[in-house]
Amino acid sequence: LEKSQGTPMQVDNVKWLESWQGRFRASNKRAGKKLSETLKAGIPWGSFEDILSDEPHESNNWVIGPQHTVSGKPLLSNDPHIRFGAPGVWFAVHLVDDSSEQAINVTGVTFPGVPAVMSGRNRNIAWGVTNTGADVQDLFVLEANSDKTKIKRLGFWESLSRRDEVIEVKGGKSEKFTVYDSFYGPTINHVFDLPKESPLIAL
Repeated sequence: LEKSQGTPMQVDNVKWLESWQGRFRASNKRAGKKLSETLKAGIPWGSFEDILSDEPHESNNWVIGPQHTVSGKPLLSNDPHIRFGAPGVWFAVHLVDDSSEQAINVTGVTFPGVPAVMSGRNRNIAWGVTNTGADVQDLFVLEANSDKTKIKRLGFWESLSRRDEVIEVKGGKSEKFTVYDSFYGPTINHVFDLPKESPLIAL
């Protein structure tokens, strides 16, 4: 971004990140409360996406006809409205194969493990997808001991493994947190500030 006189604007990334983290933590507390209420009510959770979000969301795509463009060709806009995450869901690809008569030259984005370009273009056409709310994660309610350091699996008690993580923040204070891993994945009770009486949940 530049000002009108062409001088680059200075953006304080650390302050922006802290502001974003504050909103994220507030959202986590709301999600934790909602998840706890759902567990106490004993009703189906529905999608975890519904628990995480207090706001509606959707995706869209649209096309501008050739009669409305300078080039005389249609323009496609595609926005699946997939939220930011780490790791990210999308990755960019460029597939080229000139070894056959029907040469392939496709660029766009796709998901890890999918042998196709989900949203992209080749020499002749472009295509896109809308977000249909795919199930990309599972939650496991675990049977745990009183201090939630062990879980019962296949009739036996297993201890959770623990590791300490540090995220270095340039120009700021490092973020330190502890991860508790189970056979089913990391537990998330402490991430969403769930009450102590809530069952242990792994993602």
